[in-house]
Amino acid sequence: MKKILFYSSLIWLLNFYNLKAQCNFNIDSLISDVNNLDVGNKVIQDYNGNYVISGHCTSNDGSLDVGYLVKVKMNGDTIWKKKFDYTADIDNLNDIKEMPDKSYIVLGTSSNTVVGVSHLFITNIDTNGVQVWHQQFTYPENETAYQIQISSDNKLIILGYSKIYTQNTGDILLIKTDLSGNLIWRKIIGSPTIDEKYTSLQILNNNKGYLIGGTERPSNFKIAVSIIDTSGNVIWNKVNGNSSQNIYANTICQTYDKGYFIGGQAGFQGWLWKLDSTGTIQWSNSYGLTAYTTVREVKQLSDSSLVYITADSYLHVNGSSRRGLLAKLDKNGNLLWEKFYNRPTSGTLLMNLNGFDFTKDKGFIITGVIVNTMPPYLNLWLVKTDSLGNDSTFCNYLTNVAEQQNTHDLLKLIPNPNDGNFILLLDKEVQDLSLIVYDVTGKEVCSNSITNTNSIQLNCTDLKNGIYIVKVFSNSVYIQSHKLVIQK
Repeated sequence: MKKILFYSSLIWLLNFYNLKAQCNFNIDSLISDVNNLDVGNKVIQDYNGNYVISGHCTSNDGSLDVGYLVKVKMNGDTIWKKKFDYTADIDNLNDIKEMPDKSYIVLGTSSNTVVGVSHLFITNIDTNGVQVWHQQFTYPENETAYQIQISSDNKLIILGYSKIYTQNTGDILLIKTDLSGNLIWRKIIGSPTIDEKYTSLQILNNNKGYLIGGTERPSNFKIAVSIIDTSGNVIWNKVNGNSSQNIYANTICQTYDKGYFIGGQAGFQGWLWKLDSTGTIQWSNSYGLTAYTTVREVKQLSDSSLVYITADSYLHVNGSSRRGLLAKLDKNGNLLWEKFYNRPTSGTLLMNLNGFDFTKDKGFIITGVIVNTMPPYLNLWLVKTDSLGNDSTFCNYLTNVAEQQNTHDLLKLIPNPNDGNFILLLDKEVQDLSLIVYDVTGKEVCSNSITNTNSIQLNCTDLKNGIYIVKVFSNSVYIQSHKLVIQK
């Protein structure tokens, strides 16, 4: 009876973790191609739990310069990679959202650098990466895409930047379409004497209007926020800044107290501003960010806390190491934690984080780019973390009760289940072997290191009954994982 209850509990536990647990990782090698320069702009987790990244791909020889979509599983394995080439010059996929029918809507910019023309487009892509339809918006102005949102009444709202070729200043571009890309209205908002570059868009609660944030430059750069009604008319606009310092905004979100958070840069330092409901600054802080950083994206969680990522060409310098940053604040701006993400591969110069999203396990998925000293010179970067920002390499490999052994397995556990005493058999001798046992939360609970062998006895009798993962490393390089069941 005890054995029946144990295996019943085991099956329930496996099913629970298959639904709830996801893999945390920090990768660039599973997605990028040594012949291409790849950049991740935005990332979402779709209805089925997969991650979809929109970005840009350029070949090393310059013959290819296209939009790029990558879809990966929850453990980081690539499902498909798709390139979208709409012009003879440059196509960039700036943003992506999941449609009500579970397909994807992608916002992009097509540019011809020879004649200096750029236009916005939206593309509907099915779950297999196949284009369903494509809609390009061609107007006399030179236009750049930033963000797309789907309203509660099933409309697409697009934010961009529009500039007449003969002028030095540009204006806010807003476009509204139906879910098939048919134009409802297009609005150019701004003054001919002020450069208005708004890069962040959020649909207000109950589809009451649109919140946009960015930077205005009458003389120097200032942060700005505007509320737009559903017909594209400005309800109010607020600009904050002074004549002594340039400040820039990249991202904005509405807060639960009906105020706003803006993230960006002041001088050469990343910065956050909290605004009240009228757009007036309540507080601001750099949170100790070093020079040459910018807050790229900010989001508010359901408990009113705030999460942001930083990015720049000189991303978060720490001595000679440049790292990505994800940080969390409480609603009053007090730092709760910050996590740095080092390069996953050697030969890296710089790392940029460009966009992130919440995940179903209350963690975060982040995308960006890594600049290398050797091919591939640009690698699309993808980081999955838990709710505390941890990017451990622990994954949920528990797919069923039976051990999955095959002829290609390097490692076999005998016996399994066991009481904590077990033997690991390897099909060949491995040098500088390290074995690490993790529990289902990813915490290291037992380990051993051997110089040269193909049969090892490991004593982990202090472990409680449960399910664990044994990882094998050779010369600190990950080789293979196996499920371990402790039953005393």
